[in-house]
Amino acid sequence: MTNITPIVCAFLLTTSACAAEPISISISSATVTHEERSGQTILSIELTEASRKILQRLSTDHLGRPLAIRVDGQTLLKPVVREPLTTRSFQISDPKWTDDQVRVLADRLSQPGARLDVDGVD
Repeated sequence: MTNITPIVCAFLLTTSACAAEPISISISSATVTHEERSGQTILSIELTEASRKILQRLSTDHLGRPLAIRVDGQTLLKPVVREPLTTRSFQISDPKWTDDQVRVLADRLSQPGARLDVDGVD
């Protein structure tokens, strides 16, 4: 089961199920942190301001449906939108992720021009 921190619940959005292309979201930074109580590895992501605005609009319009979050074509998570995203930063985690996997992912997303692709799931 995928764990999603309260901050990420704001990020959980989806596009229309009929969307043909994923929406690319630009990343400002990605870092590795750990959940204080459990020690679980967490990926902290900060968006560009332009991407924050896109996600805020989309998340407001698309509540209650799943979303695929992908990096390099690989699906990381398929969370359900619970509330609109209004901030530039959020955190995601999965109990199956190792520290090394999250570090590699954070390094990849910290590269210039890094993007997350998001699209609706039927």
